[in-house]
Order: sequence, then structure tokens, then C-alpha cells
Amino acid sequence: MNDGVKRLHEFLAPPYLSVVATSRNDDHGGDLLTRMQVFVSALTSQVVRHGVPSELVLVEWNPPPDRPRLVDALAWPDDQGWCPVRIITVPPAIHRRFTYSDQLPLFQMIAKNVGIRRAQGKFILTTNVDILFSDPLMAFLEQRSLMRRHVYRSDRIDADRGIPVEGTIDAQLAYSRTHVLRANRPDGIQFAPADGKPHTVEDATLTEEEFLRHVGSQNARLDLAFSLRRKLRRSRFGGIISRLPLQRMTRERWGTPFAGDRGNRTARGRRHVLFPDGPVPGHPTRGDLSLTRMFTKMLWPFIPLPDLHVLASGDFTLMARDAWHDIGGNPELEMYSLHLDSLTMYNAHVHGIREVRLPPNMMHYHMEHDAGWTSDHQGDLYERLRTLGIPFVSQGLLARLAHQLLSGTRLRLSGPEWGLANCILEETRISRGRVHGTSCTMGARA
Repeated sequence: MNDGVKRLHEFLAPPYLSVVATSRNDDHGGDLLTRMQVFVSALTSQVVRHGVPSELVLVEWNPPPDRPRLVDALAWPDDQGWCPVRIITVPPAIHRRFTYSDQLPLFQMIAKNVGIRRAQGKFILTTNVDILFSDPLMAFLEQRSLMRRHVYRSDRIDADRGIPVEGTIDAQLAYSRTHVLRANRPDGIQFAPADGKPHTVEDATLTEEEFLRHVGSQNARLDLAFSLRRKLRRSRFGGIISRLPLQRMTRERWGTPFAGDRGNRTARGRRHVLFPDGPVPGHPTRGDLSLTRMFTKMLWPFIPLPDLHVLASGDFTLMARDAWHDIGGNPELEMYSLHLDSLTMYNAHVHGIREVRLPPNMMHYHMEHDAGWTSDHQGDLYERLRTLGIPFVSQGLLARLAHQLLSGTRLRLSGPEWGLANCILEETRISRGRVHGTSCTMGARA
């Protein structure tokens, strides 16, 4: 097969990679359109450079009626046929069907499921619209060596503000490499010194406790227990301790409001809506009376969680299309999206999907912005959600749900029609820098 025929065959065949993200033109985090433009332009440039047949599936959830739609608000670069864009719109009428829709303008994981359900690629990468992919990572995807029963994870590196918006992708990546704030690695989050100087990823070595001391924090958490934890964290024993639910629960204020009880914010002793009373009908749990199940139920806070790279997994989770369908996509829980991406990883693990950690140089960069989650400010986020009465998954609740999955309990994470599979949604297609038209789309069968 000559090169011309091979190239034509690649264009006509389903894309190798579907990149799925969600957004809306609401200026979330400040200057959202700028970050989104950098994401779209950089992805297009890299896909063309590395020759990866791809598509960008952008789910526009609940578009604000007083702002331009994304198709008009963004400039669409020429993808040269390598990365057409599909904008799938979930209208406000559908958004209003969900609980807390008046307080949460976007249900991130449900929106990503809309894209997953309609993606055409052999492999599907779920990410966010403020991400840049490193060239070694794109070069790896260029090899087209991904395996079907595996989930691929990449370290997220948080880059400081100031990325050259009008610069080339090379200039943007160079800035990201030399203005690192923190690194989300498998063994935890490490910080660069807060001394006002630019830092590379190699400088991101401070633990959270060391970072808080470095900036002069008098946080009450900096006691003897955490000093010992700092010394142990890089040892094998320390790694096991860090995966104990009890250890994670002690690091945060665990008090998730009871979903559906928005008016009573003191109802912390009640049973959480995510703890089902029994198995899903038609799906009996395995070994209901087994000793393993009994011990897990009683002792789960003292049982280490699987060693998975769950930090910032919502920014990079890559699986084969059929693997996504096997696990039912992301959890479709009507709540704030915190830690739901981690629950996806545990669910994939239970389904026998093996985690592959890409080497540290195959990283991706996150553009820093307001309202983004950081470990040193998670307490403020928790308190704000409690005040609003919006349910969320804390570290303790995440650990309990993960252990329930591991013990055989079938949690109601998503239904058979996940991803709004039965809904007819508007789809706008963009290729070679111009809009080609609007049609309707439904979700593919699982």
C-alpha cells in the first residue's frame, strides 16, 4: 500500500483516538475561553505533528443563553483532516432534570459520559479543557501501541499562570516545563518552592507539610504525626500507610451532607445515599456470607486501598472504547464531581482493567486558574459545599465505596442508559477550520 492510499485509508477509517472533554462558556475559573483556545489549538497542532488520527468530542453542557456558543466563541485551527471536532450540546432543559441543577451548572462526569457514549475512536481519552500534553506523551500515542484491557495514566503537572497564549505550542510547553507549581504523582502531590522563582518539575519535591512550613503556615495539621508521615511516605511501609482509609480520613474533615436533605446541614450521622441498602436487582453480590466480606465490612478503614494512580485522574484517563463501555463510563452521581474520577479508577480495577503508569516524562500540564481544586485548599471547598447543601465524595467516603466495590457489592454508579444514550442531542461538526453543519446524535449501544 503506497503512502497516498494509506493516508486516505486512515482518514476514512474510525479515528484511533477520541479526546473527550466538557465545558460551557461561563468563564469558570476566570478567562476560560483563553485556556480553552490554548487547549484546542495545541491539541490540533500536536495531532498533526505526530500523525495521530483523532477526534475532539467537546460536550457543551447547559450553554448559558446570554453568551455565544462555543462554536462561535472559539477559533478553530486547520486540523488538516487529522482531528475533526464534534461539539455535542446538552440543552438546559435536560440539565434541569438533575438534582442540584440550580446550583451546579455542569455535571462534569455525566457530560464526559455523553462524549464517551458517542465517541468513535478505538481508544478514548477523557480530559479537561485546560490541559496541554507533552511531546513525549504525544509521541507515545503516535506509536499506536495501546492495549485494550488497560487504563493509561499520566502525571499531571500544574503550571503557573502566564502561558504565552499567542505563542506556538513549543513556546507554551517550554513555559509549562519551567513554571511548575506542583506535581500530581502516584505517591502523592509534591510542591515546588513558593519563592517567586520559576521552577522545573525536578524542583517539585516538597510534601504538603514541607510546603506549608515553607510558606510559613501555622496549620494545625503540622503536628508530630504528619512529621512522621513525611519521613515514612517514600518507604514501602509508608506507601501502604498512605493507602489506609483511616489515614486519609484523619487528614480531612469527613462529613458529607446526606443527599436529598439539603435543608438539614447537621445530618452527618445519617446513612449516605451512596451506600445502597442491597445489591442492584438482578446482580447478586458474590460471597455474601464469606469471611472476607464480613471482615471487609467491619475493618475497611484498616485495609489498604489498591495501589492506583488516582490523583487528578479526571485530567487523563485513557482506555479502549469497549473498556469504557464495560465499566459503564464514569459514575453518574448527581453531586459535585470531586473524587468521582478516582472512583472510575477503582471501578476499572474491579473490572480487571490493568493500570499502566506512563513514565514521568510523558506528563501533561494543567493551566492554573481560580476555583481549581488543590490539596492545600480542599477544606475551604468542603465547607462551601456543605454550606450550599451539595453532596460530594470525601476521601473517607471514596475509600468506603472503593472497598464496597472490591468486596463484590454492586454499587449504582451508572444505569444502562448512561451518557444520555437515549437522548437525541445536537451535534456540530468542525473540520479543517470551518463548520460543516449540525445534525442529531444518539449514544451508541453498550
